[in-house]
Amino acid sequence: MITVSVMVLELAWNLDYFVRLASGVRLIGLADYMFDPSKSIFLRSLSLFHVVLPPLLLWLVYRLGYDPRALIGQTVLCWIVLIVCYLFTEPKENINWVFGTARRSGVRILNLPFVIILMVGLPLVIYLPTHLLLKRYLSHPESIQIQMVPSRN
Repeated sequence: MITVSVMVLELAWNLDYFVRLASGVRLIGLADYMFDPSKSIFLRSLSLFHVVLPPLLLWLVYRLGYDPRALIGQTVLCWIVLIVCYLFTEPKENINWVFGTARRSGVRILNLPFVIILMVGLPLVIYLPTHLLLKRYLSHPESIQIQMVPSRN
């Protein structure tokens, strides 16, 4: 489920980071904070987990096999998290961007369409393509079958 959820964004973060590191060109801004001298070097170095995470996740899925139920599981988890963030967090915190991408204080009722866009868009644009690739190239059906144990009756 984690691989379905984060692989595309992690690869985008890495592309943004390494292009900027090598050339100074800002692509999409996901890794901007890594080049902000006002941020602690210790905290920025902790973010280097983004570099290790994609190969680690791909290795794990390669080793263990991809379970296609991950798409449904991740989509349901995404919906729950977005709804909880929308209903129980402050708009100024904007956790998971449920109140929009702009840095402004939002009004809960006006941002509902954006939450719905996230609930539809993330599964369609991020999760589904990742799922299809993982299912095609990293599924090992024999590794995810449930083994039935005969009863002793």
